[in-house]
Parts: sequence; structure tokens; C-alpha cells
Amino acid sequence: MPSLTLARTVGLSILLHVGFLIYGALQDRHPVVKFTDIDYLVFSDGALFVSQNLSPYLRATYRYTPVLAWLVVPNVLHPVWGKLLFCACNLVTGCVMHHTLVARGMQGARAAKYAAVWLLNPFVVAISTRGNAESVVSVLVMTTLWALVARRRRLAAVLFGVGVHFKVFPIIYALPIWLMLQAGVGKAQKMKTRSANDVGAAIRSFFNPVRYGSEFLHETYLYHITRKDHRHNFSLYFYHMYLSSVLPASAQGAAAGVFVSILSFLPQLGLVSVLGAMLAKDIAMACFAQTFAFVMLNKVCTSQAYRLEHLGHNTFRELWAASAVFYLVNAVTLAAFVRYHRFEPVFDSAGAVRQVFHDGRLRQRQAGPLTKPPRMPSKRSKDPLPALQFEETRTSSPTSTSPSRKNEPPPPPELVLEETYLGQGLVRFTVKRNKPSGSITALDVLAGVCGVVLFVQMYNGRLPALPISLLLLFFSGLRVASRMQTVRHESITFMESFGITLEQAAAFGKKQTFIPLTDIINVVINEAITRWTIKYYLAIIVKDKPELVVVFEVRCKRSDCCRGSPG
Repeated sequence: MPSLTLARTVGLSILLHVGFLIYGALQDRHPVVKFTDIDYLVFSDGALFVSQNLSPYLRATYRYTPVLAWLVVPNVLHPVWGKLLFCACNLVTGCVMHHTLVARGMQGARAAKYAAVWLLNPFVVAISTRGNAESVVSVLVMTTLWALVARRRRLAAVLFGVGVHFKVFPIIYALPIWLMLQAGVGKAQKMKTRSANDVGAAIRSFFNPVRYGSEFLHETYLYHITRKDHRHNFSLYFYHMYLSSVLPASAQGAAAGVFVSILSFLPQLGLVSVLGAMLAKDIAMACFAQTFAFVMLNKVCTSQAYRLEHLGHNTFRELWAASAVFYLVNAVTLAAFVRYHRFEPVFDSAGAVRQVFHDGRLRQRQAGPLTKPPRMPSKRSKDPLPALQFEETRTSSPTSTSPSRKNEPPPPPELVLEETYLGQGLVRFTVKRNKPSGSITALDVLAGVCGVVLFVQMYNGRLPALPISLLLLFFSGLRVASRMQTVRHESITFMESFGITLEQAAAFGKKQTFIPLTDIINVVINEAITRWTIKYYLAIIVKDKPELVVVFEVRCKRSDCCRGSPG
């Protein structure tokens, strides 16, 4: 089977785009549901106006930069031009992704696979072939990141400025870009050239007030700040905006609306700023996390509800509940991305691009679940437990760390070990979970979703069918039961000449087990490797028992413990 190269990936992507374009042309012949985005018709009408040396804002609902209308002027001759342009932007974006990964040390064949996630993504292809201009913003943002990695700062500045002009939301990337460049890595000399002044003068003359008037500023930028879309909106705020849209207009109501708009904007601004500042040196991850948070907390999340929009059913409350569940799932997903991401600064202390992938060499990640290894007594030690032997058997060493990651802060430990001397011949090792109660698991999200669904149904005065209600109650009860049974801490106490006492503390109380010294054969620290996880445990081998007595057990994903190159 031939390997997947960038050229083959681009070729397959071209065929996929052409197939979607043909399907869209056939689907547009049906009057019920058309394939082409309604905004594409707005672009085309704006292009018709600028081709006649008129303002594109003469077209109602045209709220974009005039540059977009100029780009699709050939739509006057044939309406497929704009779609071809957006598809070409998709292809360029995939190629830029490939070159950026190669610049960070990834082999070309492997980078082509990651680029294929974009180039062969049916969602990406469908959005562009429907006539959506988001691919233009995508290519501008990705080329900006590539230019930063390639240390071409002036080109990055131009691309970033054009991207912000084209659509205002990329301005959120300004904070991490500024912090990354302010870190002392490759600072450029501040100088103005004649060509830069000429470019600035040309831009100012093109977008002068005489040419497009104040409509340009309002429709392109200010409108999106004050926009209130209570239709085809899947945002968490849409139901409030829908209810407030029917209130009578008054000065007090207008002031309340402004206050609510500002209040809903603050969490979005705060989270986006914090993520940008925390992840600034890893610029790609910073931009991804900011985009995720921006969309998650945005007041407008365009999505058409079929029963509400097409069938006319009153499903506002159910739709709001679904949007709340969607928000919770996105919040948990973003937290997982940030928590488990491997922080990789773009530049090292000397200003060179860090080769973080190192294809062909094994790269392992520290997976130590304890803050320090337990100090086990042995026969040769002077500890007061000479009768016990301890051995450590490991088939691999997933806790080794590559030299290139010495400066990376260690991950927070899942378990914390405490060693206490209780007296002559008594030593207690206690393991406590660092953050068990505050972490959110998939079962927490599922239980919350079930609770929201039940609450909404009860609020509407009708419960779902009995099997569904029992299923929802089962998942909610399962979460409560699992929380009650979670082991909060475990301890093992060594008593000289007597034996070992094991203790587990859970929500329902403590459980103690005493093992006489004469029944103990050995104490083993080992690991069990499965397909998906690696389990570390301390086990006691007891006489006349075929199974080990396991204590201090902790699991982690293999991807977190030992990561090798996929080749």
C-alpha cells in the first residue's frame, strides 16, 4: 500500500472538493433545502455592487469587509468562482499545516497524516463548498502561525493584520503572540521603511470614509459586538435573548440589556485572556484553546433546530437544556485538553525553533504517580524492620525522561505519599489522592446531563417514558454510589516482629486488615501493562493465598506514561 504523502493527500482532497461541488449543484435544484449557504448569495450581491463601483453595504445584511466582495467579483460571471476560491484556501491551509509540523521536527510522511485530518475532513470540505468564507480566515491564521515558527515576523504581522481585518475575532490571538515575542526570543529591530509607509497609506486610502462611509466600521466590526441573535442559535444565552427580545422598549430595559451583554462578555474575555497568557510560548496550543473557549462562551452559536425552525414546534426549553448540556461537555473537553497537553514552547532559550517531535527516537514521558518513591526497608538497611524483604520488578521504565524535557515542569502528582514514624519499630506510609473530589469525570458529565433532562421534563409538566426515566435515575444514582465508594486514602503500617496493618478510608468508614509477619512472603512493587493503561501497585505476597494483596494502586493512560514514535 503506498504511503500517504502530501501530494497524494492534496490530490484526494481535490477530488473530495469536486465531489461536494457537484453534489451541491444537484441539491440546489431542489427548492426545499438547498446546499449553498444563504450568506454566499449575500457575498455575490455585494460583489455585484462593487463591480459597479458602489458600496457592498447597499445589500441588506452584508456585514463583512469590502475585501470579501472584491474577492468574489468573478461571481458576476459565474457563481462557482467564490466556492472554488474557498476550496483553494482549504488546500493551502492543509499545506501550511504540513510545513509547520515539519518545521517542528516531524517527518513528512507523518505530517501528511495530520494534514489529512484537515484536507480530507468532510465537515471542512462541506463548509467551503457551501460557500462559507471561513476558510479564508483559516488560511490567514495558519499562515500567521507558520510565519512565526519560520521566524518571519514581518510577514506574520501582515498576515495577522489582514486576518483581523477580514474577521475581527482573530484579535484574541494578539495576547499570546505578543507574550511569545516579548520573551526575548528573536526580537526584531523597530524600524519603519518607506515600503511599509506606502502600504499603510494605500490601506488608508482604500478604506476612507468617502468610499464606504461609516457603514464599513459599523457593519464589519461594531455590529458583531452588539449582535443579538435569538434565532437558529445554540448558544447558552439564546433563550434569555429570545425572552428579552419581546420586552417593551424602555430606557430601563435598554440599560438592563447593555448590562447583561457586558456580563455575558466578561467570562468569555477572562477565559480567553487567561488561556492566551498561560500557553503563550506554545503558540499553536494557545490559539487552539482560545478559539475553543471563544466559541464555547460566544453569545451566537449558529445552528438550526429542525423541530423549531422547520416544523414550528415549541421546543425552546428543550433546546435550551440541550445547549446547556452542550456547554458542559465543551467545558469538560477544554479542561481535559489543557490539563493533558504537553507544553512545548516554540523557541528555546537561544531563540532557535525547538524540534519537539524527534521522529525515529523513543520519547518517554514521566508518569510517576507518587511524589517520591516509598523508602522500603531491606535487610542491609538500618531501619527497624529487618525481617521483611522488598523487591522491585519492572519490565520497562516509563518514568524516564528525555534530556530535551528536563526544563519542563513535572505534571501534578495524582497520589501524595506521607511517611510517619509512630515509634520504635512502627512506620506508616499513607497515600492520599491529590484531587479526587474536585476532578470532573465522564460519569459526572453523564449524571449531570441526566439530571438536566429530568429537571426540564418535570418543569414542562411531563416526564419521559418510564424506561427512560429509570435509565436517567440509574446513571445519576451510579454517580452518587461511585463517589461514596471512592477510597480517599490508604495506609500501610509496618510493625516490627508483628506484621503489617492495611487501612482504607472511604465515605462509609474505614476498613482495616492485619497480616501477621509469619504469613508474609514478600512485598513487591510492580506494574501491569494493558492495551490502554499502565497500572502501578504495591502488593503483598501472603502464604497459602494464590492472589496478591494489592495496595496503593494507581492507573494512567499509556499515552501519558510512555509515548513512542509511531514511525
